[in-house]
Amino acid sequence: MDAMIQCGVPDGNPQNGQTKAQQIALGLFRNSFTTSMQKTTEDLRAGFKHYATLTVANGRITLDSNIKENIQAFMQWCRDEIRMGSTTILSHRC
Repeated sequence: MDAMIQCGVPDGNPQNGQTKAQQIALGLFRNSFTTSMQKTTEDLRAGFKHYATLTVANGRITLDSNIKENIQAFMQWCRDEIRMGSTTILSHRC
């Protein structure tokens, strides 16, 4: 979740018990950096679209394009860290 906050996903106003940063971290990355290895750019875009098409009552999340780009860059950074053998990243959560 902290990584999503650093990417610019809002962390205030919880809805259904979770902030937007928590929903994105759990829904797109299952709170794990290692999921970035399996997720494609298309998967990420589909996830953004899914959250944007929800009703407000069901937790709609619309993100600015710069936040989406930050999340995509974060995903690439995670991949690079894992490929380089960083063990620190594996012991943390999104």
